[in-house]
Amino acid sequence: MTGWIKLHRKLTQTSFYKNSQTVHLAIHLLLKANHSDMKIIFNNEEVSIKRGSLITGRHALSRETGIHESTIYRKLKVLEKVGFSHIKSNNKYSMITIYNYDAYNCINYQGKQHIEQPANNQRTQTRMNKNDKNIYMCHFNEFWKVYPSRHGKKLGKGKSLETFMKIRSEELENVVRAAKNYAESKDVQNGIGIRDPKRFLKNDYWKEWIDAGRTKRFDEIGH
Repeated sequence: MTGWIKLHRKLTQTSFYKNSQTVHLAIHLLLKANHSDMKIIFNNEEVSIKRGSLITGRHALSRETGIHESTIYRKLKVLEKVGFSHIKSNNKYSMITIYNYDAYNCINYQGKQHIEQPANNQRTQTRMNKNDKNIYMCHFNEFWKVYPSRHGKKLGKGKSLETFMKIRSEELENVVRAAKNYAESKDVQNGIGIRDPKRFLKNDYWKEWIDAGRTKRFDEIGH
């Protein structure tokens, strides 16, 4: 198995982070889960495995992680209770599905996104390798998901992506954080002065929203 996963810092904020065996098991499941839908033959039967899922069992997980089988069962139940994963078992195997798998692994998943790429963005795109593009698209998809709509619409997705691709890679998490803070602000919640996404990204306006405690109103700074 090759490839990589994106391990978000929010893992450190989970209720199970201080339990090393639970964290070990969670990361192991992320690494072993299928990165795309597929079908396999298992015990002479065709089985469909969705992206973010895997077929396994306590014996296999114990062998692969070094965690005792009885502990594996308890930790799987913990991960299920906190909403990290779900277990579906029958008399032949267990299927484990990781909730919100796309937050951890976006490799090639952007191929399913239909986004109009501006022609003048081609030079920026060609300077990036495949992994760079994957990282940018992962964060852009997060940004677009959390950004507030105006009158039920989000306009200028292609132009927003063009601007997003010009942001330094080390700033991408800050952009997503800023979009969340912006969406949760009082004015935006009340539908006041919501910018189109491309204007939020333009001229580094988003940097004013990195701080969750920001209290300036739109009419103080202009919009």
